[in-house]
Amino acid sequence: MSTSPHYRVHEEPIRPAQYNNTAKFETKRITVRPLNLQDLPAFSKLLSQNQVTQYTIGKPLNKQESSALLQQIIDNYNKPYNDHWVWAAVDIKNQQFLGTCSIVKNAKEEEVISMRLDPEVWGKGYGFELAKGLTRYAVKTLRFKTVKAYIDQQDAAGAMILMCCGFKQEASESNSRNRTNHIYTFRKC
Repeated sequence: MSTSPHYRVHEEPIRPAQYNNTAKFETKRITVRPLNLQDLPAFSKLLSQNQVTQYTIGKPLNKQESSALLQQIIDNYNKPYNDHWVWAAVDIKNQQFLGTCSIVKNAKEEEVISMRLDPEVWGKGYGFELAKGLTRYAVKTLRFKTVKAYIDQQDAAGAMILMCCGFKQEASESNSRNRTNHIYTFRKC
């Protein structure tokens, strides 16, 4: 199904019966697909960078921690009631690992999106393109009526990307690192 000349969505449910290695969706420059063990070097590099982890998990991970997390993510793909989907974002042209994105059901039963991109690709429009694609996938393919994103108050770039994708800031709350998260919401029209 094509929704525009540069955006293709594959009609697959978020909870597939069995894991497969097909793309979840594509944008003009990005393919979003399940992570695999071959992603470990790039995944570990991504999560070892303070700029990437400072607003999410709060600290960089070492290779052993990244490896354990990657294995947990891959194992989750096959769980029947998995509500924690994390995927790789790769450049369509050269297959460069750009980062990760996710759709997670949180403790409040909200569908929450998030992204982590390698700083080497910051400022090149990948964040906006990925956020827009992830939101469209959540709303059009998965048929979520509301999608949320929690952004650390100091993450101005993340907030700007969400606002450009049509999210509205609706609330704020303290996070586990004694900082404030702004809660952004996208509602299907």
